[in-house]
Amino acid sequence: MILAICAWCATSIATTVSRPDAYPEHAALNCIEGWVVLSYSVNSEGKAESVNVEESEPTGVFEEAAIKQLMRQNFDPNDVSSETPVQRRHMLRFTYELDDYSYEPCAGT
Repeated sequence: MILAICAWCATSIATTVSRPDAYPEHAALNCIEGWVVLSYSVNSEGKAESVNVEESEPTGVFEEAAIKQLMRQNFDPNDVSSETPVQRRHMLRFTYELDDYSYEPCAGT
C-alpha cells in the first residue's frame, strides 16, 4: 500500500512504501524495525538517480535495501506539471515493520 504524505516537503512528492520488497536478514534475525527516507531525481529513462539518504532509524540497517528497491523502480519521466521539464527532487519513505512479514521468531516481541 502506498500512502501520500507531505509533512516535510515543499516541491517534492513524498510517499510511503509501507511494505518494502525485502527485509534485511540481519534486521529480521534481530527483530529490528525502522524506516528510511530517500530523496532522488528521475532521469529521462524513468530511473532514479542522485539518490540521497535524508533520514533513517536506526542508522545503518535499512538504507541499502531501500536504495536497491528504489533503483529497481520505474517512474514516469514525463510526470511534470509544466511544458518545460524541470529537475525535481522526490522523497520516498520506506517503513520496515516485522508484522508485515509474519517473521515468527519476532512474534510478540
